[in-house]
Order: sequence, then structure tokens, then C-alpha cells
Amino acid sequence: MEGKDWIIGKDYTIADIAIGPWLRALDFYGVKELLEWDQHKNLVRYLDRFLERPAVQKGLVTPPRE
Repeated sequence: MEGKDWIIGKDYTIADIAIGPWLRALDFYGVKELLEWDQHKNLVRYLDRFLERPAVQKGLVTPPRE
């Protein structure tokens, strides 16, 4: 991810839509510590960028959670 904004490079693609949720799920599965997630600074920043996208934010609450 060094020097890249997204998986393929500078453009957000279907690859990001496929991979972003899996990275987000690492916390759910409790493996971030095992993988030393904080040591992977580029991936941490990548996931932050992914989660900041308006469409991703919308998708996280669609359908509404009750």
C-alpha cells in the first residue's frame, strides 16, 4: 500500500469494495492484535480512508440497525 490511496492505486475500485469490509472484520474476529495490526501503518490508513467514504458510511447503517 506504500504510495497508494487504494488497492489498485489512485482510484477507488471494486477491489476496495471487496477488501475493505474484510479488513474491517478483523476487529470482529478478534485478530488485530494477533496480526499486529498497528504495525501495518499503510493498511491502518487505508481502512480509515475506506471507512470515511460517504457511501461506506451509508452502507454501514443500511438497513437501519434497531
